[in-house]
Amino acid sequence: MKELAQIFDTSFWIFAFATAVIVTGVWVVGDYTTKRDALMAQNIETAISKGLDPLSVRCSYADRNDNVCVAYAASKK
Repeated sequence: MKELAQIFDTSFWIFAFATAVIVTGVWVVGDYTTKRDALMAQNIETAISKGLDPLSVRCSYADRNDNVCVAYAASKK
């Protein structure tokens, strides 16, 4: 019976640590995304106040396969 209790105890801690790692990962990704979007909004407002094109600021944060930014870059060449 002691061996069964040890197995359940070990399984509990493995599950607890795995859950903590997953929750931490989700939180970090969400926090990064939120801060990135807030910084992008602030930079777009600054660009507008300086008379720059806000789409160019948005595209500096975009992924490589963002169709809007690909079309924007193609129109600037």
